[in-house]
Amino acid sequence: MSNAKSWKFLLTWVGCNLAATVAFIDPSRAANYLEGETLFQWSLASSKGGLCLASNGVSFETVQLKDVLKRAFDVVVVSTIWYRPRYPIYQ
Repeated sequence: MSNAKSWKFLLTWVGCNLAATVAFIDPSRAANYLEGETLFQWSLASSKGGLCLASNGVSFETVQLKDVLKRAFDVVVVSTIWYRPRYPIYQ
C-alpha cells in the first residue's frame, strides 16, 4: 500500500443510524491497525458540533461543520435520518 493518506469526511445528522455511520469508518480503522501506520484519517462533523445523538440513543462527538470545510477530502459521506422522527428528543 502507498503511504498516501486518504481523508474521509462524514457529515452526521441527529437521528442518524450509528451502525451505518460506523460502517464507513471501521474498514479504515482496521486497515490502519493491520498496516501499523495511519493510511486513513477521518472527521465526524455536524452543523453545530458537539454531541450528536444517533437513532439508537448513543451520542458521539463531532466537530463543527465550518471547521472542517477548509480541508480537502477524498471521500465525503452524509449519514442522516431517513424518517421523520416522532420523538421530541430529535427535534
